[in-house]
Amino acid sequence: MGQRRSTNRICLCFSNDVQRRGHGTALFERLERLARLLGINELLVHSATDAAGFYQKLGFSPFVFDAGTFETVQMRKMIE
Repeated sequence: MGQRRSTNRICLCFSNDVQRRGHGTALFERLERLARLLGINELLVHSATDAAGFYQKLGFSPFVFDAGTFETVQMRKMIE
């Protein structure tokens, strides 16, 4: 039997007036710590095209997965 893959999703965005203040970086640092505690080893992101650089700075790399009908850059980060 194949291994079943569980997926949990968190959807969020920051409005323009609170961007570039460290909120996203702080959130992802905490999310990554929580993921490690829960035994999660992969984070996937549907990034807006103009935000892909932000995720790359956090260690995400472009990765193709089912994006549905969204126009996004799919990114992945493997964590230990």
